[in-house]
Amino acid sequence: MSTPADIVRDLQELVDALTALLRTSTMREIPNIARDLGVTDQLVQLIDRAKSLFDQVCAGAEPLQRMAIGADALVAMAGPVPPLVNGLADVTEGIATWVQSLPADQAADLAPAEANQTVKDITRSFRSVSDALDQGLEFAEGVVELLAPEQWTGLVASLKAFTQAIVDLKAVPPAADAAAPTV
Repeated sequence: MSTPADIVRDLQELVDALTALLRTSTMREIPNIARDLGVTDQLVQLIDRAKSLFDQVCAGAEPLQRMAIGADALVAMAGPVPPLVNGLADVTEGIATWVQSLPADQAADLAPAEANQTVKDITRSFRSVSDALDQGLEFAEGVVELLAPEQWTGLVASLKAFTQAIVDLKAVPPAADAAAPTV
């Protein structure tokens, strides 16, 4: 089964292959053929339309690329939050242990049984929040993996190169006999 990353990668490979085809010497002869057939204006119109189409494709792909990269960054930034909340639970437990270790005459003013229950409740809440954040982060990481952020940059660059290769076909090289030096 293909993943979204596979699909984006395969699209990039297809676009790269098409770009390579457009840059072959055979394809570079298209302007000469069009000139010889008297259809240079039609070729230019076709190239302009193709460029416009692929500019729109790039314009549509770029927000997807930004979204995938942004989602990846958000997940990376959220990564430290669950351990931080878990650390707060550890600190709370440490405070409870400290309160329990106080001599009886100092602890009497603190109502240790009540304080101990409150600390347990707070600690349990911190651990629950940490667990929920871990699960949410796992889900978000799965979504980001589906978005394939690392693949989009290459696809957008390939689409732009393909568009440029199309535009490059517009340049009509001089006729072969005009380029030859006169004797």
